[in-house]
Amino acid sequence: MVKQLIKLLSTCFLFSASSFAMELKCPDKLSVDQKALIVPKPWRVGHSQFTPKLISINLYDGIPEEMASLAPDNKGTNENFYIWSLDKGNEYWLECNYNHTNITLSMALPKNLTQCKAFYNDIGKPYQFSCQ
Repeated sequence: MVKQLIKLLSTCFLFSASSFAMELKCPDKLSVDQKALIVPKPWRVGHSQFTPKLISINLYDGIPEEMASLAPDNKGTNENFYIWSLDKGNEYWLECNYNHTNITLSMALPKNLTQCKAFYNDIGKPYQFSCQ
């Protein structure tokens, strides 16, 4: 499964030489195999027919497990995008979050970036993420 995730993320990595910007796209859907570890009586486990879909992204200073999520520079504005100013040399990570699961996808970003920008549609779903 890890090999499949790495392959999926690497195929979603696009580089645009003309704008010197790196564009990343989280997969829109995620196939998962979840199971309940402890099921109290009298409950039973069922499976939803919903496919987890991308609902949000997070940018972290360090690996996501350290929970150092970065607030965008323009948080609280009514714009349809967020901007993050970055310090060169730091280790930043992009995390993709999906509904109907606690599984996330994340990847390290190159250390030479100075800014990232995420665009959102009218219902708040991210549709483009780029860095330079």
